Amino acid sequence: MGKASRKKKQKDDDVSVASEGGLLQTESAIPQPITKLILHIIFIVLIGIAAYSNTFKVPFIFDDLNNIKDNSIIKNLDNFISASKGYGYNPRRFIGYLTFALNYHIGGLDVTGYHIVNLVIHITNAILVYFLVIFTFWTPYFRRQKLEYRIQDSEVLRLTPYTLSPLIALFSALFFVAHPIQTQAVTYIVQRFTSLTTMFYLLSVVLYIKGRLSSSQAGKLAGYALSLVSAILAMMTKEISFTLPIVIVLYEFVFFKSTLTKKLLFLIPVLLTIAIIPLSIMGTDKPLGEIISDLSEQARETTSISRWDYLITQMRVIATYIRLIFLPVNQNLDYAYPIYHSLFTPLVLSSFLFLLSIFALGLYLLYSSRFRVDVSESSAMGIKPSYAYYRLIAFGILWFFITLSVESSIIPIRDVIFEHRVYLPSVGAFITVTASMFMLSNKFRNSWSIRIAISLLVFLFIVLSSATYRRNNLWRDEMTLWEDVIIKSPNKARAHNNLAYLYDDKELTEEAIEHYNIAIQLNPNYADAHYNIGIAYNKRGLFNKAIEQYLTVLRLKPDFTAAYNNLGVAYYNKGLFDKAMEQYQTALRLKPDYADAHYNLGDVYDSMGLTDKAVEHYQAAIKFNHDFAAAYNNLGVAYYNKGLFDKAMEQYQTALRLKPDYADAHYNIGCIYFVKSDFDNARKEIQRALLIKPDYIQAQQLFNRIPK
Repeated sequence: MGKASRKKKQKDDDVSVASEGGLLQTESAIPQPITKLILHIIFIVLIGIAAYSNTFKVPFIFDDLNNIKDNSIIKNLDNFISASKGYGYNPRRFIGYLTFALNYHIGGLDVTGYHIVNLVIHITNAILVYFLVIFTFWTPYFRRQKLEYRIQDSEVLRLTPYTLSPLIALFSALFFVAHPIQTQAVTYIVQRFTSLTTMFYLLSVVLYIKGRLSSSQAGKLAGYALSLVSAILAMMTKEISFTLPIVIVLYEFVFFKSTLTKKLLFLIPVLLTIAIIPLSIMGTDKPLGEIISDLSEQARETTSISRWDYLITQMRVIATYIRLIFLPVNQNLDYAYPIYHSLFTPLVLSSFLFLLSIFALGLYLLYSSRFRVDVSESSAMGIKPSYAYYRLIAFGILWFFITLSVESSIIPIRDVIFEHRVYLPSVGAFITVTASMFMLSNKFRNSWSIRIAISLLVFLFIVLSSATYRRNNLWRDEMTLWEDVIIKSPNKARAHNNLAYLYDDKELTEEAIEHYNIAIQLNPNYADAHYNIGIAYNKRGLFNKAIEQYLTVLRLKPDFTAAYNNLGVAYYNKGLFDKAMEQYQTALRLKPDYADAHYNLGDVYDSMGLTDKAVEHYQAAIKFNHDFAAAYNNLGVAYYNKGLFDKAMEQYQTALRLKPDYADAHYNIGCIYFVKSDFDNARKEIQRALLIKPDYIQAQQLFNRIPK
């Protein structure tokens, strides 16, 4: 009786990464010289620097003001070292706020440091895109495809997807780093939340791949561990990272071949991270029903748009994003985008069918690129080269839709469109575009078609880099930027409000009031516009009009803390100290660390002769805002009134360190010198005050009293 044959156990088709003789190589990849890789990275870095070289002085704009410039949380690094206060401020964006706190700790409010960090993150992301593509060509799927080639023609061999993989990686990264659609995520400082999340997201994917490809157990464990750490950091930076585990699962099933048990072993730790964001937005110690209710409430940024209306509006929005990727013209910081209510609106339906066709194409290409020997091909080659492109293109399409799903699906967000939301999804889009161009050129199977494709790609990224530089020029002047928004969105109330705010800041009060009124006409319930026009009226001494606007604000938004504070200012300017005190105290009940309200309450107490109470609130203002020059100055005045001249001098000098052109502080120091009969120094300080503020009547009067 013959011996029964034993079925051979199938070995997992994984692949190892090695480094030998100065080459980065694997069984599955064409060896890539280190020098070429380094040159590619240098080129990506230089293009990124060139495209954003005019951004380092772009001022704080729009949401930068609340999140960075006026945010007391980031102005004390101790909030993040102890973690409790910094983490409690916004657990889902803790890491992003930590980086802003570090920026502030090192350079204060100098915008240059913030822009340098943003650009470094952006260039790092482009490099990670490069390695994502390179490593993808080292995966088992591509190794198995490559091993089926039986091509004798050296000219054709040089044109395979595997030999061209460094160029596919390079141009994908160049499009990412140079495309003007990225400017909002890079130049707009606060959108570091998006770019930093993308960095951790890409790093997690790349490290996962590196771990899977590693030949050593230690290398695998290191790759997985670091990938998990990066995933957690992404989850603690912005909510868009929720899709990261899904993308890694997709990558595992698309490019790696192993048993389901082994896949689950790799994927379960990654999948567990998907719970981080939901757990951070709801209390886990509540009953299940309450938890589900909380999650439902938290999974929307606004209640003014229904989930259905938001979803169908996003059909049009995603089509706009795709148009901007292929034709980046008429970019806008603040789009006036209509809300749609029916899927059968012609524009919505056409967009839906367009997006459905792209998604279906991705699925079709994924199915078509499954490994198989194509007997219809000649014996010279066992499989179509286009299959390799199909799989990469399919992955890019699916990446685009999956990563966009958090902000463009059923979670309503007040602003239905912002360009920075396509930053992470664009990774898939640029890989798809680049791979498609090389695939089309490969149809001709000769070197001239590849040269044409490369020339076209070079031309495109040069044009895009120039467009990015020009777009960034617009960001350099905040007023010009908002004027551009009004040209493109003339019926956008917020655009008129924000331009008016800039006019007001430049003491162009009449122009400011005009645009505030336009904003209110466009949206009568626009609380911010009513609030801001109240400030403008207050500056002009129209206190009754200011009070009227602040009361309107509080009717629309009863928890508008700043409106209580400014209503108090208007009452104070009218000499109604009791009413002013009431408003400041209400503001502090709503926000105990509100530095401005403490400062203003200190002024009320000082005006009422309650100097000790004034000192208490000035000190509180300084505690919550270490850079509050006016609070130091007024604390000095309180000490001066108590006869504590040395303590007063210390406060005035601190105010001048923070604000060297502070005329009041110079005048107050001059007063101390005058009282001490140090007339030379008194004269110098009063002269400095008058140089800064020539119409300073009190300073002029004191100067005239100084003995010659």
